[in-house]
Amino acid sequence: RRAKMGDEHPHGSDMAGQDEAYGKKRPLDGPPTEDGAASKRAHVEGDKVYAMKMMTSNKDAGTIIGRAGATIKKLQEVSGSRIRVSNAQEYFPGTGDRVVLLTGPLESIVSGCSAVLNELFRDSESYQQVAASGEMGDTLTVNLLIPDLSSGHIIGKGGENIRRMVEESGAKIQLTAKEKQAPGTNERILSLIGSLQQVVRATELVVSKVWEDPKCQYVNTTTNYKSAYGG
Repeated sequence: RRAKMGDEHPHGSDMAGQDEAYGKKRPLDGPPTEDGAASKRAHVEGDKVYAMKMMTSNKDAGTIIGRAGATIKKLQEVSGSRIRVSNAQEYFPGTGDRVVLLTGPLESIVSGCSAVLNELFRDSESYQQVAASGEMGDTLTVNLLIPDLSSGHIIGKGGENIRRMVEESGAKIQLTAKEKQAPGTNERILSLIGSLQQVVRATELVVSKVWEDPKCQYVNTTTNYKSAYGG
């Protein structure tokens, strides 16, 4: 079986053959969930906001937050990033997945993404219980939300950049096609598929590559997408 962080095919379509797919084989404040005002306090250097978004199921969102917010507090402390999880019933448009937003210095975001993935797919009690049952496969799927403006930089000329990341990480990387982008958003879903080690490395490479692009920025620096539907 394949473990997933977020919906692998979020718009109910087959990505294979249609999407752009490549691959082989310190102290922080605020509540753990999104509260509107806190979401706007993203890390800024100059006029650029450093951030990264990930999609997650309701169950995994609970794992990230932990009892009384203990786990998310730990993840923030070890990584130096600020981590927010969208509230229950607040999903990325067109999916049933919640959104994890990491902000902070670039190196802290990279560390934070790795910490979240290791918590979900290695360290958490819930994962260890599933792994012990023998029902967990070796392949994971992690969905990142990247600014649409950065899509070309991720792919690179002739697919050069994405191929290099695939080769270095060993993960399969799929970018949803432009026409499948969620209406009213400026973000596209980038799926990373492979072992935990491969997916963690691919995430690190993607985050760094996205922020190499001087045009990169999130139009929506929160985890709330109600405005996408005029709400």
